[in-house]
Amino acid sequence: MSLSTKQYSLLISIFTIFLLTSCGISDELDKINSIDSVEASGSMIGALAEADMPLSKFMPPNTITKKDADGLYSLSYTTSSNYNIENITLPVFNSKPAEINLNKLNYFTDYKKAPKNIYFDAPEQTINLDIASLILKETILPDNAVIKNITLKPGAQISFNLDADSNSQSIITIKIPSLVKDGIAYSKTLGPITGTQIFNYSDDIGGYTLNLSPNITVGIQLSIYKTASPANGTVKTSIDFDIGQNYEAINGFFGEMELPSNQISLPVSVPSNFKGSSDSEMAINEVIVKVHLNKTGLNVPIDLNFSNGGLCYYQGNSTPKTISLISIPNSDPDSYTFKITNFNVLNIDKLILNPTITLNKGVSSGENTINDAAKISYDVSVEAPLAITAKKLIMEKVILNKLNSKIDDNTQFVNGNLVVKGTVDSQINFDTSLQIYHRSDINDNTYFVPFFDTPILLKKGSSEFEFTISKQKYDAIRSYQYQVFQLTLNGSDIVNENRKISFKAAVNLNGTIKTKI
Repeated sequence: MSLSTKQYSLLISIFTIFLLTSCGISDELDKINSIDSVEASGSMIGALAEADMPLSKFMPPNTITKKDADGLYSLSYTTSSNYNIENITLPVFNSKPAEINLNKLNYFTDYKKAPKNIYFDAPEQTINLDIASLILKETILPDNAVIKNITLKPGAQISFNLDADSNSQSIITIKIPSLVKDGIAYSKTLGPITGTQIFNYSDDIGGYTLNLSPNITVGIQLSIYKTASPANGTVKTSIDFDIGQNYEAINGFFGEMELPSNQISLPVSVPSNFKGSSDSEMAINEVIVKVHLNKTGLNVPIDLNFSNGGLCYYQGNSTPKTISLISIPNSDPDSYTFKITNFNVLNIDKLILNPTITLNKGVSSGENTINDAAKISYDVSVEAPLAITAKKLIMEKVILNKLNSKIDDNTQFVNGNLVVKGTVDSQINFDTSLQIYHRSDINDNTYFVPFFDTPILLKKGSSEFEFTISKQKYDAIRSYQYQVFQLTLNGSDIVNENRKISFKAAVNLNGTIKTKI
């Protein structure tokens, strides 16, 4: 039989009694085995709560950066977004019908002299096509816009509409010197057309370059088959260009024009362990926002105007707050820097900017190009140096309850005095109060069994505290797995590597302690 230390000590005593009384040793061993606990008066000290809380640890590790040699921290965010410029849409533009009166040919000397049964080339007629208004992202180009040329891609169409009513057979050749591919002007011969006939023909002009300055000139050459009978009748011709968005590039000057803008969403967020009531605030003294403009497939000066400010949405409130943006001069024409002062970021949902986009602002002439893949992209960075003004701002840190992890079912405090003693070392300048709550699940957002009857006010530097708690409260604290350290801040301070609070507390149990054996 194996004996415990306690049984061994009792056995020595019993053995002594055996020598004096001559009792049987086996009876006494049976009594020892029947003892399951021992009560004794004494004292015991146990760690009740302990935490080291640098303010920087309340920030998300992937967003916080050290700003300068003084150790001031900043929240830093970066993002990018695309603003696709809808392609310039070219509406269908067409010519007025050109009418060739065949009767007049009978009076031309050359026609009279021409032999019969051959095609005779009538005098060429020309028509001019002026391009109608161009549309860029639902904005019509201004009157001073000059489109010089358009490089077309498959899908761009030219259509010919012929309405012939004559007693002759004819062939029509359409010549467009301003529509060029590989150095050769566009030419199309249609026919022969006999008698009364309506004739429609479409041609894909992808790969051509259409020169529009100053306009599009179209030559119409009618060749009529001469017979013994006098020529009689008319031939009407009209031409349509349907380019739409089937182009590779447009060159010219687009004039000053304002485009509808897309919103820019700034990636500003606050860690979930910053909390507060409806009147709480976490105002960052100065937030710096930088927007860099990138242009792809677009050669045109672009101005972004942020004077309309921004809109800040807060959680649980669908009505945004207008944010003033203070511009900071920048030497890069495609970069914009501004600041937001006293910006309350507590419970922020999103911050939206609505820039005004203007092409060729203040410019009356120039060379602009836009292609079919034109877009604007923004690189956005936000830096928020953590100089904070707080109002009823709550910061929380959840840690394991050391007392819970050291629960020993074999030891119980039966009765007596429980005295809590502790120290707090505060190196922050906020007016700060501290409370410690308890919970069973790290994410359940419950607050049970406050450590202090009322939150304690922390002074900068080291301080001590001492108070008594009931056995019931002590047992309740032991039963929870987590402790929630809750700081309530008011006033102004910065967040750097030296700003922290250290907390230690222990409980001295002085009374009757019952231990199982």
